[in-house]
This record gives sequence, C-alpha cells and structure tokens, in this order.
Amino acid sequence: MRKIITNKINNDIEPLRRLLEHINRGTKSIDACGLAGAARSFLTALLFERLEKFLLVVCPEEKDALAFAADLTLFLGEEDVLYYPSLDFLAIDMFALQKEEALARLEVMTQLQMSPKAVIVTSVAAVMQRVMPFPEFNQYLQIISTGDSLNRDQFGERLLAGGYRRVGLVEEKGEFSVRGNIFDIFPPAEKNPLRLEMIGDEIESIRKFDPASQRSIGEADAFIVPPANEIVLNLQTRELAIRNIKRRAASLSLSRETRNRLVDTLQNGLANSINPIFLPLFYEAYEENSGFPQNRLSSFFDYLPANTLVVLDDPLSIHQLAQSMENNIDKLLFKAKNRDKFHLDKESVYIDPASTFAAIEKFPQLNLAGLKLDMIEDSRPEIVFFETYKDGYQEKPSDGEIKEDALLRQTVEKIRMWLSETRRIFFLCPSAEDLHRMQ
Repeated sequence: MRKIITNKINNDIEPLRRLLEHINRGTKSIDACGLAGAARSFLTALLFERLEKFLLVVCPEEKDALAFAADLTLFLGEEDVLYYPSLDFLAIDMFALQKEEALARLEVMTQLQMSPKAVIVTSVAAVMQRVMPFPEFNQYLQIISTGDSLNRDQFGERLLAGGYRRVGLVEEKGEFSVRGNIFDIFPPAEKNPLRLEMIGDEIESIRKFDPASQRSIGEADAFIVPPANEIVLNLQTRELAIRNIKRRAASLSLSRETRNRLVDTLQNGLANSINPIFLPLFYEAYEENSGFPQNRLSSFFDYLPANTLVVLDDPLSIHQLAQSMENNIDKLLFKAKNRDKFHLDKESVYIDPASTFAAIEKFPQLNLAGLKLDMIEDSRPEIVFFETYKDGYQEKPSDGEIKEDALLRQTVEKIRMWLSETRRIFFLCPSAEDLHRMQ
C-alpha cells in the first residue's frame, strides 16, 4: 500500500509542491486548508516520505490522536509511526504507576535519539505534561554492543535503578533476567527482547528472541538501553524524594500518619510504582515558601530535534482543549486539597497552555485546519489550499428497499463507475477470513 501511494502521488501536484517549497524555504507557519478526514493523515504521510526530518502531529484529544496514528500506519507502516500517550490527569494517587503509558512514552523519547526520522502522534494533554530532565535521560542511555565488557552485577543494579524489573523469564518491556552466562533484557524501544550470551564479562553475541516461545529470531550487533521509568532511583534521588515528601506534607498540614505512610512505602522498595506525575519529588528540592523553584523537569519539546515539523490537527480545537484541560486540573487539585490528599501544585507537574504554545512556536508549524481566532497580523501564516471530497451515500433507501441493501447497491454502482474510469481499487479487510469471503 505504501509503495503504491508513493508511486501514484508526486510533487507535481500544485498544492503539495507549494507546501514543500514553503517548508524547505523555512516558512515558520503554514495553513493547509480544504483537507477532510483521512486526507490530513495522507498529506502527513506524503510529507514524511519527502522530508528528512521528524514530524510531530498534535491532535486535540487522545481519540483523535489514535485515529490519526492508525491512518498513518496504513499509509506508512508501523515502523515509522510512534504514538505518544498522555498520562491520566485525574490519577493523583502517588503509587499508581501507569505502566503501559510510561513505557510507550519512553519508547518515543528513545527513538527521538536513535532514529533519523519518524512521525510522532500525540494529544495536547500529553505535551502539557512535564517529563524527566533531558540531561538525566540522556545520561542514562547506554549502547550495548557485541564484544563489550559488561559487569553483570553493576549492569543489573543500573537497570533496577532505571525502573526495570528482574524476573525469571523476560516476557514484557521493562524486564530483565540473569541465568548463568545468559542476560535477557527487553528495553522499551525494542520490538523484541534481546539475549546476551556472555563469556566472563565479555558479550559474545546478542540475539533477538520471541518472548512467547523464548526462541531466537535474529541477531543484533548493538542496541540502546534507555530507562524503563522516568524516575531513575538511586540513593540521591530517593533521599531527595523523602525530604520533599516530608516538607510538602508539612506545607499541606497533612497528618504525621499520612506522611510516614508515604515515606515508608518509598523506603520499602515500591519507588518503581510511583505515578510519573510526581516526578518533581525526585529531581527538584521543595521549599515550603516557593515550592519547586528550580524547574529542572523538561517538556517533551526539549527532546525534539530543532528542525522537527510540528503539525497541528485543528489548532482551534487544540487551543480550546488545552484551556479545558487546565480547568479540569484546577478542579481536581481543589478536591485533593479539600480531602487532605497528598498532591503537588499544578505548576510543578503541568505546563500551562501559553507556555505550551510558546514551545510549539519555536518549531516550523503546519496547521491542518480552518477557523482560527485572534490571529496576529504580523504572524499571519502562508496558506495552501487543497481540494478533497468524500464519497457520500444517499442513506434513504428506495421504496421497498432495506437500508443495508441500499448501501450495498450504491457501493456497487460506485465501483462500476471507478472501473469504467480505469481506476485502481483496493479493498482493505480486517482479517484474512474477510478477504476470502470477498473473493
């Protein structure tokens, strides 16, 4: 499918040619108008094929981002499309690790350092959430290659500090195991776990293996080990978090029992179950009068290469959702305060809408939308118009005809018309069984 699309569409299409000229010229902001439905993701796929850079697609809501990513996967394949999920804004329990979301986010953060290009799809909620400091993330990254010398005990301790779990059999991302001279590990950015065969402290071979059958499926020369949690837990970060919990609990006038319970849980080895929205506790020093003044946490934009093209899918809705998200956070924290629950200030964990869009404006920007409000004359974008349409059906059936038969008849008529125009027609089926039934 991807090859056919690439071959059928070329840069001679006038709107696409103009759009590429603006992007290559370094135009700061461009509006692409007239695109409907999957045409937006199709245009994004075409741009990805023709540009040697990362594309970040920001959608209003999670469901929009998931649909956009699914369409892109159809056009480009799975390898080049990354989905960056948001954390649950409404989860303020400290020991409520959002494991799948955390690993998916770390996969994207790692691929940004490994890959030459990719398309990242996300929601405005996700980019409003602070992440671990980029220097800390970058410092943790480690390249493992065949022939390297590796102290297994020290490496295991490093993995535990980075949020990996030691298990008997590696089956999921964020796990590792040690059995004699075999060291298995499943980093978040890898599609399959890796098996290191050691001779003493030297890595003799690296093999990918199937986590279900545990059988080897190929060799690897090297791979990158990122953290499996945004909290890299060592003696320094643990002590800092304990001190911060005590100070923040005192500032909130919480009971000594509540404070001691949080501290005990942290000291007893459950730090890898920490909800990522409590990141500031581990990287910044809390002051009773000023909160977390250092602001050492990063934004997702700090991980992006400078020439990343940011694609906003419906900017007006994105702005509205960002404001709505901030209001929901205010309500949530108000309830937490009234219920004497341990929580952090909004500014410590989330990025306000104004700062979020200020960060976006540092990158070249493509707006896939129509209506825009409060446009500043000096920042008026370039506009490129596309023509797209939907093949609609008259759902009202003829006399005596049921609705399903009417839709089927109209589909057949459309197919006949396309065939008479010598068009190519592709049927996409959910499964092989559906394909056989169509044949």
